[in-house]
Amino acid sequence: MKETTKKKIIAIGIVLLLLISSVAIYVALGGLEIFKPSKPSIHEEPPEEKMLDPISIKVMEMMGQVDESMISGYIEKITSFGPHPTAHRLLYKLSNRPIIGRFFDLPIEKVANYLYNEFESMGLEVRYHHWAQNPTIKNLRVPSWFFGWAVGDNVVATLPGADKSSDEIYLLVAHYDTMNRLGSNDFSNKIVGANDDTSGVALLLSTAKVMSQYSFNHTVRFLAVSGEEQWLMGSRAYAEEAAKNNDNIVAVINIDMIGNRGPGIRNTEVLVAGVNNSGWWIANYTINVNQRYPELLNFTIIQEDPFKEGSDHQSFLENGFDAIHIAEATQDYDWHRKSDTLKNMDVSYTKEVARLVLATVAQMAWDFNYS
Repeated sequence: MKETTKKKIIAIGIVLLLLISSVAIYVALGGLEIFKPSKPSIHEEPPEEKMLDPISIKVMEMMGQVDESMISGYIEKITSFGPHPTAHRLLYKLSNRPIIGRFFDLPIEKVANYLYNEFESMGLEVRYHHWAQNPTIKNLRVPSWFFGWAVGDNVVATLPGADKSSDEIYLLVAHYDTMNRLGSNDFSNKIVGANDDTSGVALLLSTAKVMSQYSFNHTVRFLAVSGEEQWLMGSRAYAEEAAKNNDNIVAVINIDMIGNRGPGIRNTEVLVAGVNNSGWWIANYTINVNQRYPELLNFTIIQEDPFKEGSDHQSFLENGFDAIHIAEATQDYDWHRKSDTLKNMDVSYTKEVARLVLATVAQMAWDFNYS
């Protein structure tokens, strides 16, 4: 073979080897990210912010501020005053005398003063709403025959709406009086009412504390009533006066006994009851709120007999207002017993219900529309 031919063959071989090596290197490097074609950058929002509007993000922020220590702190303080049943006329008058009152302050009044001061410290507009049972022969019964007819003060705290053209009011209600010996299930005069209904009052205080840091379109009112255990006397007096004054109370949410989720319940249940035909929208709104925030709320909501009675929502229904009653789904064994104490409560459940109510009323006061 000639020398020239050899050189040509070697040259061709080198070229082929270089080509094959280049292809191999290209294929190998092509699998690396730096050699892949660049794609346009897409900014991904966190899932919760991507799906929720600004109001809903604020609502989640508010719910996160309600914790067990806040709830249990209020319950512990209120129950520390001991049993505080609604007063009767003679004792109430004695406790309000200029000199005698210094040494004769009734427990129910101590609780009322505490609630007043707490609401006032939050920057809310606070007032007492006095009520008194109408004395008649028909309602002359024990212990009325000795101490006089029932009398008391509701504590009313108002967070005014930012929209000065709006007269809409969204009302949260709970009763702060406890059952007396005659109505107890164990004939006890030691009922401090941690669940019935200090749990509801703790919700009022917690919700008010959080909401007072925000501004809403419409007015939100927090109403702590007495006389509930004497068949809704305090709430009835307030509702009758509100109807007479043509107050534009759009929705009433009454909270009574939210201290236990019940034995053997797999899902966290809550009862929504007492609504009339026009009030179903509040229940449906609450259901929508529950479904909107699965990270913080996961209730099974049970709706009961629309004419169910037994708590302060009934006073507002009777006076033409839309109202619902939110409560634990299973009747608490400690109801109207001296065992109704903080240690027998499920405060984590109370916290969850408080978050549900807070989210519901906040969205209402912000004009949040699901349609």
